[in-house]
Amino acid sequence: MLHVSAILSGHSDLGIFANEAHPSKGLSRSRESISLYTILDHTSSSGGSATLKSWLKSPLQDLEEIQYRQNMIGLFVDPDNKPYIHDLRRSLKSLGNLPKALRNFGNNTCRNVQDWNVNKCSTIHT
Repeated sequence: MLHVSAILSGHSDLGIFANEAHPSKGLSRSRESISLYTILDHTSSSGGSATLKSWLKSPLQDLEEIQYRQNMIGLFVDPDNKPYIHDLRRSLKSLGNLPKALRNFGNNTCRNVQDWNVNKCSTIHT
């Protein structure tokens, strides 16, 4: 247990994540203040934001995996790939929350046309 608490306090000591109380009285929620996470977070979806958080909470330790991830991220930030990345982002945005839609489809709980459209689109392209 000591090891886990040392890791958790390390995140706050390093400023990787920093929460501050919500400014409205009576609300128990907090919001992310200036931290390494807020500086790096240029994601455009909740899934992307969650992935970034998991990467920061549990960083890779294998050198080959680190280099592979760096190469993949490099493709996305390379100015020569900007038009392709723009098209990719637009296409992915049109899919909506794909994991949620697939869960709903699997549970027979599709609630709206968007859920069905996402599932239709994902089965066509697989």
